[in-house]
Amino acid sequence: MAHDGQNKLLNNAQKNSLAVTLRLLEERILELKKLQSEQHIAGLLFRFENDVPSDQLPVLERNFDYLLELVEKGKQKFDLPERTTTFSSYLQAFTSYFWSLLMDEKSDKLARYGNVASGLKEELDPLIEQLIDQLQAIDNCQK
Repeated sequence: MAHDGQNKLLNNAQKNSLAVTLRLLEERILELKKLQSEQHIAGLLFRFENDVPSDQLPVLERNFDYLLELVEKGKQKFDLPERTTTFSSYLQAFTSYFWSLLMDEKSDKLARYGNVASGLKEELDPLIEQLIDQLQAIDNCQK
């Protein structure tokens, strides 16, 4: 628990801002720690290659661990609140984000990059609609 003097160093908005930033930092570090153990991941359009030399992985791990220690220090020093994130909130963010991106990939929106080929609307837009429908199906799973 933080000392009263340390609690007064931040107002509620500042405390919230610091908590959000450190929470996001912690989240990304934990994701990177998971990825560092992978050599490669092959998807359909996505590939991940771990190009960090193997002798540097322990150094990287120590750096990640030290960053997490500093996050813990900040949490304790400024009495920052924990926040539970649920899988359903991740799903909601995922579906909303990609719905927005996919809407911008419809043929009429692609005109901002140049002339749209004749027939693109009939070929592309149904695929985009299917992807959006599937995102909606995922979104409906949590309701």
